[in-house]
Amino acid sequence: MGNRATFVSVGPDGYEHRSSSFGAVGLDLDLLGGPEALLPFVRATG
Repeated sequence: MGNRATFVSVGPDGYEHRSSSFGAVGLDLDLLGGPEALLPFVRATG
């Protein structure tokens, strides 16, 4: 099993697709902070 995650966010400019090799590690805890905490993390994944 891997820790890969794919993130898709929807905004006024359309969809953003991001992938991370280790994004699934602790994802449940990252989601607890809400979108304000999660979106900067997702955008930094590249």
